[in-house]
Amino acid sequence: RVVAIAPDDAQAWIPRSVVLAVRGRYDEARASCQPLARLAPELVYTVCETSIDGVSGSAGPAYDRLAATIRQSRRLSPDENEWASSTLGEIALRLGRDDDAEAAFSTALAIDPDDPYVLAAYADLLLDRGRPAEAMKLVAGRSDNDGLLLRLALAEAKTHAPEAESHAEMLGARFDASHLRGDTVHRREEARFELDVRGAARAALALARANWDVQREPWDARVFLASALAAGEAGAAAPALAFLDVHRLEDPRIRALAARLRSGA
Repeated sequence: RVVAIAPDDAQAWIPRSVVLAVRGRYDEARASCQPLARLAPELVYTVCETSIDGVSGSAGPAYDRLAATIRQSRRLSPDENEWASSTLGEIALRLGRDDDAEAAFSTALAIDPDDPYVLAAYADLLLDRGRPAEAMKLVAGRSDNDGLLLRLALAEAKTHAPEAESHAEMLGARFDASHLRGDTVHRREEARFELDVRGAARAALALARANWDVQREPWDARVFLASALAAGEAGAAAPALAFLDVHRLEDPRIRALAARLRSGA
């Protein structure tokens, strides 16, 4: 409705594109970036487009384009710099370039140390790299945020930290409370909690499958595939596998899970 009323409102086109990308509707998301070519600085337009290219088979060119645009841009605002840096980090993840991703997330957090989205992405990367103690330190004291509490619980479970049980109980209580409210927006996080903290693969799979009907970001695919694999139900992940084939997501960790499901490993 906003873009129909005010088609020159860049602040409407940007989140519209983001939401469409979260839904996995990449052609529509990219179309929502197009008005930004004339309505916004080049960096904003580039971040919008490359964030989509990074999850649809063109992560390499997207990374190079965005990195060049960041270098060439002058007088970036802190918000623009952080947004561009965190996006560059996410594209690096799709390419399996963990060092580059870590550097980009560090740059973003140097600008805004309290950005929960970047903190979560960086914590996930640290967990993937086998550095749970660093992940735990990164998100310590931020348990008011459910997403960061999840990363804390995951890190504590891996390190057998003394607070692991109490934080897991706290997070479980929050998910229970969200069910009572009829809130379903945290299914991906709850699926990860059930899979990697409680070890309840079938519960995780049910949540991941329901979540997939709503949003289809790389982590949505990843938790869906991992849950299906852990539950021994490879066929359940067929929708995610088909989506990966169509859109050519290059993330090596997700591709490894897909290969295991297809091989029956």
